[in-house]
Amino acid sequence: MPLTVTNRNGKAVAGLEGSQFRVLDNGEARPVVSFEPDRLPLSLVVVVDTSASMGSSLEQTRLALRNFAGSTGPLDETALITFSSHPQLVTDFRHDFAPLLSKLAAGRVADYTALDDALRQALQVLRSGHNPRKALLIITDGSDYHSRHTSELMNAVRESDVQVYGVAVHYQSFSMKRFGNGLLQSLAKESGGLSFEIRNARHLTEMVEKIADGTRNLYRIGFKPSVVDDWGRWHKIQVRLAVPNSGGLRINAQSAYKPSDL
Repeated sequence: MPLTVTNRNGKAVAGLEGSQFRVLDNGEARPVVSFEPDRLPLSLVVVVDTSASMGSSLEQTRLALRNFAGSTGPLDETALITFSSHPQLVTDFRHDFAPLLSKLAAGRVADYTALDDALRQALQVLRSGHNPRKALLIITDGSDYHSRHTSELMNAVRESDVQVYGVAVHYQSFSMKRFGNGLLQSLAKESGGLSFEIRNARHLTEMVEKIADGTRNLYRIGFKPSVVDDWGRWHKIQVRLAVPNSGGLRINAQSAYKPSDL
């Protein structure tokens, strides 16, 4: 199971060991049987909001992604999806990230936002990724007026081995039901990824740098399940740090799983 640990500043924490974690399966402590950093090559789909409300943020988005490109490895591959009222696959997986940015520069700013639809398409695109590790990076203003698949999205992420990373740029009030502590943050937490909320696009580069650091400091933890006679049913799961003075650290890991997923 993938997880990320961050400090108070949102920076991913490296150098942790399996003995520092506890796993609770339906409230029952279970032994950790494996723990290791995940540094395998990455297949990444970048999902960028090009709706009208994001128009003033696109230049900062390009700058942040240009810096992110410098952190990718030689075997990593990236695809690009833009979305407004409908998602569009701009380019499929490529090892050279820089050309994707010029594609983004030509993106059309439109009137509506359909984030859920874009994420579902991104999950489909990831199936054709060539690398063992797969992730989404989403940059949006957080407003969603035109989606149709919200109810299915969380389970789709839970059942896939995909990490979700995201930045939501909010210039005004927004619905906490869907963002902030809502959709984007929940998807990131459930997948072992990271998400950030900012009020000004000038902070995009800083947040995307933290995400790049997070993709390089992902862990995978294995444990022995409590029972397997309820095969296919969701189990509640908690991962905790079992070390003193760890109150400033936060774990992003899924909160449910099916024994059939193991």
